[in-house]
Amino acid sequence: MSSPRLGHRPHYLSKDRPTRIQRKGLLYEKKVVRHLVEQGNFDTFIIHGQWIYWDKSVCQPDIIVVPPKGPVVVVEVKLTRKRAVEKKLRDVYGVALQHIFAGRSLSYCQVYKNLDGGEPFSYDPWDILTLKSFEYGEILWR
Repeated sequence: MSSPRLGHRPHYLSKDRPTRIQRKGLLYEKKVVRHLVEQGNFDTFIIHGQWIYWDKSVCQPDIIVVPPKGPVVVVEVKLTRKRAVEKKLRDVYGVALQHIFAGRSLSYCQVYKNLDGGEPFSYDPWDILTLKSFEYGEILWR
């Protein structure tokens, strides 16, 4: 794998207007980001919607939380809980971010609004900072 790098939205992606459900998802994602920023610490960085390029691939994690100590947290935000999110977080975003944040461990989290099976470990998005290195957690937050 070549070294991943941060960048802007790829020019070749269409700029079609999002569907009604996609707009709802994007609004919920912004609500989660706003909560993290407003309730957060000044020493914790919140990175929202950053594009990452490596080899011939590109990805865009919803949120990356970089605290001063402990693991960097990769967050996927969904309206409704999805079962396959952990694999995507680890196998796609985790691989790229492990190179970008060399020397730091990662943890992974799905934040969602609607429960569809499973059991959340928390109801407050800031609990993502309690995840241990390489741990995956789910947060139900409305």
